[in-house]
Amino acid sequence: MGVATSSWDTNKRLGDDSFSWTVRLYGQQTNYEFTGLRHDSKSLPYHNIFPDGTRVGALLDLNQGTLEYVVDGIGCQESPSILLVDLLQFHNPTGITTNGQCCDGSFPSSSFCPMSTSCHLNTIVCLDFINSELQTNWTLCPLGTKSIRTKINNTNLFNYYSIKNLTDILPLQFELPQINDNSIDIKIFVFYDNMNMLLNYFYTTFRIDMSYSSSTDGVFQQLTLIDLSKKQSNINQMIIGLKSYCRPTFYGKQCSIQCIPNDDCTSSYTCNLITGQKICSSGWYGSECSMRDTSSTCLSSGLTCYNGGFCRNNQSTCCCPIGYIGSNCQYLSTCTSSQTCLNGGSCSPIYDNISRTHYFVCNCPHGYMGLHCQEKQQCPSSFYGFNCTIQCSPSNSCSQGHFVCNSKGEKTCLNGWGPNDTCTQKMIAPIFDPECPTPTGCLNGGSCFNGSCCCPPTYTGRLCEISIDPCANNPCQNNALCLSTSTGYKCLCSNSVYTGSLCEINQNPCQYSPCQNGICQLLDNTSSFSCICYPGYTGQFCHIKINYCLSQPCENNGICANVATGFVCTCSVDFTGTTCSIRMNTCFNQTCFDNNIIHCQQGFTDPPNCIEDINECLLENEPCKNGGDCINTIGSYYCQCNEHYQGNDCSIPIDSCISNPCIASNSISCTSVISDTNSIDFNCTCRVGFTGTHCEIELNPCMNNPCLYGTCIELTPSTWSCTCEPGWTGIECKDSINECLSNPCLNAGTCIDDVNKYNCKCLTGFAGTNCQIEINSCSSIPCRNNGTCINNVQSYSCLCPIGWTGNFCEKNINECLFPLSCHPNATCIDLPGSYQCVCPSWLTGENCLTAIDQCETFPCLNNGVCVNNFGSLPTCHCQSGFTGVYCEINIDDCQATPCYNNATCIDQTNSFLCLCSSGYTGLRCQTMISQCNSLPCLNGGTCRDLNMNNNEEYMCLCSPFFTGQQCEQIINPCLGFPCIHGSCIPTLPSYKCQCNHGYTGHNCETMIDQCLSKPCGLNGNCTSLSTRFSCCCAPGYTGLGCEQLIDACVTNPCSIEGVERCMSTETSSFNCLCKPGYSGRYCEININECLSQPCLHGGICIDFQNSYQCICPLTHTGINCEHIQDKCIGIQCLNGGQCINNGVNLTCLCSKGYHGENCELIIDYCQSQPVRKV
Repeated sequence: MGVATSSWDTNKRLGDDSFSWTVRLYGQQTNYEFTGLRHDSKSLPYHNIFPDGTRVGALLDLNQGTLEYVVDGIGCQESPSILLVDLLQFHNPTGITTNGQCCDGSFPSSSFCPMSTSCHLNTIVCLDFINSELQTNWTLCPLGTKSIRTKINNTNLFNYYSIKNLTDILPLQFELPQINDNSIDIKIFVFYDNMNMLLNYFYTTFRIDMSYSSSTDGVFQQLTLIDLSKKQSNINQMIIGLKSYCRPTFYGKQCSIQCIPNDDCTSSYTCNLITGQKICSSGWYGSECSMRDTSSTCLSSGLTCYNGGFCRNNQSTCCCPIGYIGSNCQYLSTCTSSQTCLNGGSCSPIYDNISRTHYFVCNCPHGYMGLHCQEKQQCPSSFYGFNCTIQCSPSNSCSQGHFVCNSKGEKTCLNGWGPNDTCTQKMIAPIFDPECPTPTGCLNGGSCFNGSCCCPPTYTGRLCEISIDPCANNPCQNNALCLSTSTGYKCLCSNSVYTGSLCEINQNPCQYSPCQNGICQLLDNTSSFSCICYPGYTGQFCHIKINYCLSQPCENNGICANVATGFVCTCSVDFTGTTCSIRMNTCFNQTCFDNNIIHCQQGFTDPPNCIEDINECLLENEPCKNGGDCINTIGSYYCQCNEHYQGNDCSIPIDSCISNPCIASNSISCTSVISDTNSIDFNCTCRVGFTGTHCEIELNPCMNNPCLYGTCIELTPSTWSCTCEPGWTGIECKDSINECLSNPCLNAGTCIDDVNKYNCKCLTGFAGTNCQIEINSCSSIPCRNNGTCINNVQSYSCLCPIGWTGNFCEKNINECLFPLSCHPNATCIDLPGSYQCVCPSWLTGENCLTAIDQCETFPCLNNGVCVNNFGSLPTCHCQSGFTGVYCEINIDDCQATPCYNNATCIDQTNSFLCLCSSGYTGLRCQTMISQCNSLPCLNGGTCRDLNMNNNEEYMCLCSPFFTGQQCEQIINPCLGFPCIHGSCIPTLPSYKCQCNHGYTGHNCETMIDQCLSKPCGLNGNCTSLSTRFSCCCAPGYTGLGCEQLIDACVTNPCSIEGVERCMSTETSSFNCLCKPGYSGRYCEININECLSQPCLHGGICIDFQNSYQCICPLTHTGINCEHIQDKCIGIQCLNGGQCINNGVNLTCLCSKGYHGENCELIIDYCQSQPVRKV
């Protein structure tokens, strides 16, 4: 029982006629929906017992706004059939309800309601199970209910289809479940707007086991229902049409067979449109068409399936068994290194960007190959060894040698050649070598080969007589010296930095530019080097920049500037010199004299007054270097340098790294460099995760947009995560989500997956996003002349009967315009929907295509064949040997004298017969008769004709062991098979028998008794057979000779839990030796040690195997709770009381004024009334 809050509008008044409720009950396997209307102001009981025993109940409390429902065992079943209820006509001549009112609530003054009254009519169609006890209850509709509300002026012969809006609703459609008795009750109630105003009630039953295959098949069963509760004088009736049909994928008269066509890797079949029987596709068989004929081939070209996969027609990929994947089943779908990959192979996951699938491959160890590393590696030609790394190609030439390769790839010299490592020298003396061109052999160490000589590298010619200078072409490189040797040449390298057989390898370390700011100099006769640094640099690799200002060389507050060649001091006004150590004597404003020569102050001229300013910027040697701007001042000048230089004359380069151009947190170091324009620039070495001129750009792992269909989120400088767009998933958002997995397409529609959506390909007759809309374009019966309407998805088409055509079968076909409607010699007359053929005298049949047989009255003799000649007499085609109009004349075949050797010829039908003279035979008596033709000699005898004195005699030459005129007598004594159970050996003139095992006697006729040795002992009975014996053992014994005692414990007769050991006895029985704590014949009884009540003082006993445990109260302890606790555990003494152990139990010794088990009570001293009243 459950309680659910209702979903109706709480502002509705309880008296509103429009009040209704709906409850949906969801079971584990199916859903039920119940709809009801307002019944009264209290409550509406609703219940039903379904045929399968399911109990569903509901109680709606309209005052409290709650719904109580009970669901008991709702089963799952899909609706297989549809019931169509077509409301045609309703007739109530009076318009008076069952309580005597008209639709406006008034009571009529006569037996009819006023015709002018406009009313709303509610028609409720209610489906119930058969034999329901509540046939008049319009609220009990477990199989469904539908209602129609319309406005009418009167109820006399009301036609439902006359109402415009109802044509789109009718017929009413109900989904029906499987029903055991295939029958339902149809209850129809007609109300006015107020549900207390019932006009009529109609009732009928309908069988649903004669359903049509589809909604377009069959016709409605028209019924006229009578309201039996009304007077017969005023007939109240309703005319309806009923028809049931199977939903798509359901078949049979009861729509009980479901078949959904399938064509995938699990099964392939179509459905019989009448019975629903599965029709297996080619190459499939079985009741479910799930078994595949492995011998069937695929029509798809170029498709090969591996690993047990198979192909399907018109499919570009293979159906793969479990564990494999790929268009050809060539990959592994799952992988476990120790199980899937053999011989030490390991699993590697692979992602295919094209098919967007993951698969695995096995990385095989050296020496193995195959999908599972199951095959030993087969080396390619000319390669050998475990890893196919040894190369060996057999040769028989002067340049390569003369050898073959063994299984390990080792050279094996051909006969006469050596040594084993080269096989280039002949090991046979020339005088014994047939391949030598001369008896003396080859010169200069050559070897004889194929009538010529294999010469050393320094010789050539037929006999190796011509010397070759190997240094003629100077094979040595890098100015090396070439020296001729007996085996070729040798290169002496010009410098120790070169090596190799041709001095081709350069070991000069300077070729790698090891000196960063200097010149690399190779040391003599070594492969070492030293660096000569440029000014301003030092260190082994000239990698350290010298700071000349570290020693503070500038005196008198001079400013030191570090330059490549040293330092430059910028002195204060009164000092000069390289280190600003010289004080200048300016003489201030006085004229300076030196040996009567006037020297003006620097920057001035025009002695003796020295007041004219010198413009130093106009001097021939410009004072400002490196593009600096010179600005003249009175008595001096100054240089305005660019951003790369400093100093009085802009000659001191500025270290571009002084301004810290590299972001410190993002860089490792800053280095000054000279740019392409000879300006001073800087170079920043950035930390991991940064880039840019100043290391200002932070590298983002999302820069390359790794998320194909999603947004990249940076987690760390080197890691990222993807937030996928709707419809996509996977690490890189490149795997499309298959929205078809939820099976959204209804009515057997095919789901086609798309990006973040799906499309349903509907069966014919259905439409909508999920194929939920059924299309029926044939409801208006548009086809004429008995044409059959075929409902299509967006329209309809008419299947016309013979003789009619057109979109609506409205056009008559003129069949006379078609060739061969009638015979060309017949006359065709066109009729509406048909035609007629008028035949000539020699033709008959509906189309005059059957010729009349004139041969019935025209006899052809001697099996002649009569052939009709239409328009004239027939002709006889005679059999061989006959002629004449009627084949009545027999041709004489003896006229040509066909018989030889004076034979007599007798004419036959289309043949002749030769009667031969004596001694001749054959068809024409052309063969002389031989007495040996009949093979008279038997048993392989040879026949010879005698022909003595024309006596037809013969002689037989017999085979060994045969004699007689026809070799019919046996000489071999064994030919009569005298040895009954053995082989006969002829020992002419007698024989000898070699008997089979188990037999003896002259003719092997006596059977040997196999039981003479008593092989069955004392415990069995022996039965002698031909070649062996059989023992029938006594009870308790077994074995070939009944020597083994049967072990009754083999079948484990004792309880597994309680037995300690099973012991067999000599009587083929057993005894069970029980574990402690068990008893019984089979040790099946667990002894309950608690039956003796061992636990004292209220302890609880728990039984275990061969033991027990006591759960003691808090005041006691011990195995059996026999001891009192030493400490006061489990007892609390109140009000200052003390816990004491009196040897029997724990008790409280209360303080003065208290008593009770826990000293919880106060002593009432006044209770004894110690003070008496006066």
